[in-house]
Amino acid sequence: MKTIIFFIVLSGPIGFLVTGFLEMQTDTVTTFGVGLATCALAWVLFRVMMAWMMALIILGAAIGAFVIWM
Repeated sequence: MKTIIFFIVLSGPIGFLVTGFLEMQTDTVTTFGVGLATCALAWVLFRVMMAWMMALIILGAAIGAFVIWM
């Protein structure tokens, strides 16, 4: 629930920045839509990257332990 509220609050400014950067002619709804989509995409990428980083750290530790054990 906190995450959803955070996204809704953040979607306004981020949508404004993205639409401004792309020089899009938009209304308020489009700005919020773009902001929400950007937030969601960033969140998904962040979660995937965190999972990858954890997997790499665990894999590295396992390989390191195996090398030391040998």
